[in-house]
Amino acid sequence: MTITPVRFDSGQISHFIAIKQDITERVQREQRQAILNQLSEVMRTARTRADLVLVIMRQLTAVVPARVWMLWREAATGWQIEHVCGEAARFDWLSQRVPEVLRHAAVLPSWCEPVAHDDDHQQELVVVPIRCVDCGQSHPGGALVLLCDEPLAQQTIELLGAIADRIGNALHRTALFEQIQQTNAELRAAYEATIEGWARALDLRDHETEGHSRRVTDLTIRIARRMGIDDETLVHIRRGALLHDIGKIGVPDAILNKPGPLNDEEWAIMRTHPTLAYELLHPIAFLAPAIDIPWCHHERWDGSGYPRGLRGEEIPLAARIFAVADVYDALTSDRPYRTAWSPVQALAYIRAQAGRQFDPDVVAVMVTMLEEEMNNPDTPVEEGKSDA
Repeated sequence: MTITPVRFDSGQISHFIAIKQDITERVQREQRQAILNQLSEVMRTARTRADLVLVIMRQLTAVVPARVWMLWREAATGWQIEHVCGEAARFDWLSQRVPEVLRHAAVLPSWCEPVAHDDDHQQELVVVPIRCVDCGQSHPGGALVLLCDEPLAQQTIELLGAIADRIGNALHRTALFEQIQQTNAELRAAYEATIEGWARALDLRDHETEGHSRRVTDLTIRIARRMGIDDETLVHIRRGALLHDIGKIGVPDAILNKPGPLNDEEWAIMRTHPTLAYELLHPIAFLAPAIDIPWCHHERWDGSGYPRGLRGEEIPLAARIFAVADVYDALTSDRPYRTAWSPVQALAYIRAQAGRQFDPDVVAVMVTMLEEEMNNPDTPVEEGKSDA
């Protein structure tokens, strides 16, 4: 059997070459897009700039092999290295040369120049400015720098340019996120300082209880933490404890600081302070989660408290914890009408009130905790202040 060879004319050959070239270009585009998609995906996991930089460098070293990979950023004092990996043989030279290059390359998509090594083997320095495309940034805020053994292909340089755009957008988003976090932290600190200022003002107004808010807050947090309450809830408990008597700003001084017993009418006014606290704090979204203690700390386990006569577990747990800590601190503090009780006396009274005035479970936890501390005075007391 004779096989006749197939012959193609020049037109057919050109057509086949075009098909092959088209396939090659399509594969290259798909590969490039896959690299960019993978980079974007891993960058989404980073929440801080430091994390993002590590992710970026890990991805880049896998995409383009180079002797040295560097990430530069522009700071107020000028261009500086943010991260570097690879060989350090030419590190000193690069740290001097790159800022010079960036003064010229800042307006270009990329910069490539040959570099003579000590053994006369020529390498290539590649600098790709990083801009935030999403925000229309024309001036680069950073740069990718790599030192390669061979000149990079044009499609690789174009890929690095596309990568730099993705990195610029990611760095910008991370900077905005960190700025928001910093602003929120400063705002929270201002809120916390305001709350503590209110608490001090209340203590100063009620001279008999000066320092009470800080002490009872500390004890409340320690009990709550011992009971396994999570840190996020502890933040609200701390705020509520500091502001437990905020409603007393609506109680006249003549009643609040009266040296003798209050009459029935005066007691009726005094007992409005939890409701006044609710009316003050409820409209403030930041403090609404902390309202349980100011509103409910005078409720009693047996239902005989005020302002709503709640009973048992109808009383919010935060208020049940605070009520025990509040009475213990009051009993162990000096008052004009009596000297402070000893811790042993105070704990005996609180035990006797378990199931009447106080939640028995809370009493058990606090008594055990304080007795452990009294029996082991050298054991450091757990800090009650939560991170807020």
